[in-house]
Amino acid sequence: MTSHWPYDAREDDPLAALRIPVVGTLCPRYAYLVALCVDEDPDTPLWYGERPTAVETAQLKAFVGWRRHQYSATWIAAHFDPQPFDIDSGASCCTLIKRGENDWAYVVDSWRMAVPVPETWEGKEQPLDLHGLLDRIIGWGDRPNPEWERWKAGHPGAFELPAAGRR
Repeated sequence: MTSHWPYDAREDDPLAALRIPVVGTLCPRYAYLVALCVDEDPDTPLWYGERPTAVETAQLKAFVGWRRHQYSATWIAAHFDPQPFDIDSGASCCTLIKRGENDWAYVVDSWRMAVPVPETWEGKEQPLDLHGLLDRIIGWGDRPNPEWERWKAGHPGAFELPAAGRR
């Protein structure tokens, strides 16, 4: 690690090379477009988060790409590419956490507060895998977002199987 690393994400984490900041809290200091909370110490149950599988890592990478593609190429080249992570203080940070096998949750941080997602979705009590959670984040209520469905089709290695917990 370098002594001048300014981010609260782990510099030496392998996911950093994929532009996925790994943080130890659901409330990171920087407004990452996407962050992953990983703290594998079971003695810290509030922030306990597991590492993603290879398929989940591909899904996280695709989600980072989805968030990036909302910006113009000029913005990406000027603001995102010079940094190791995609940071926009005007955007809402989406911090994801893996609580167990096929059990993902997230927090969206706005300029005012962090908004936790409820444990259940309209009576559905089973956990959501990452694919299902991303569908919920990006979807339009009960309906899928057609643009997101097209994006997933362009990333077949990440989204080949149907999401668990989807309606």
